[in-house]
Amino acid sequence: MVYIDDIVFTRNDINRLTQLKKHLFSHFQTTKVLGYLKYFLGIEAAQSKEGVIISQRKYALDISEEIGLENCKLIDIWTSIKS
Repeated sequence: MVYIDDIVFTRNDINRLTQLKKHLFSHFQTTKVLGYLKYFLGIEAAQSKEGVIISQRKYALDISEEIGLENCKLIDIWTSIKS
């Protein structure tokens, strides 16, 4: 028995991706295609025509709340680094 959870396959070539999905479905009856990636292993993914943006915003907010810093003032680190 093989149990695989939370795997992401991506490819620019839709035909190759379709072939891979067919292969998996033919070998594993419980294979599911869940649609566009939104959240994976604690990482948020936002997709557009230009590409994919990944973020750990929710993870950082959860940690801030857990340690009691959810109301702290945030800063833009990119602006700080450039200065």
